[in-house]
Amino acid sequence: MYQNLQSTWANYAHAGLTRLLLARAVEDRIELEQCRNAVSGAKFVICRLTASLKTIQHRVQTRETGTLQNTYIARVAELNSILDRAHLEDFSLSNENRSVTEVAHEMLVRAAWLQD
Repeated sequence: MYQNLQSTWANYAHAGLTRLLLARAVEDRIELEQCRNAVSGAKFVICRLTASLKTIQHRVQTRETGTLQNTYIARVAELNSILDRAHLEDFSLSNENRSVTEVAHEMLVRAAWLQD
């Protein structure tokens, strides 16, 4: 995954892009360093999206319809605890009962990519 990220970033940087949005759950500092190494020279801003466990479980249930659905639903609480302990984010945003557009706009403003 990190080699692919490194190649993708190199292609974008060569084309003149200076920003990359990576949607991913980063569980620990080792994984964060691997991302940083793959996207060399980039400034990182970590945003954690939050919602209630019930909401996240419902979203996973709706999205994942295969045989691993229950495994993914069970992973929600575990991943939430991991992210709580790791506390890698620069800021958090609730995406409970909010539109994707509203959350994305707030994230980009707080990350200083857009002015409000």
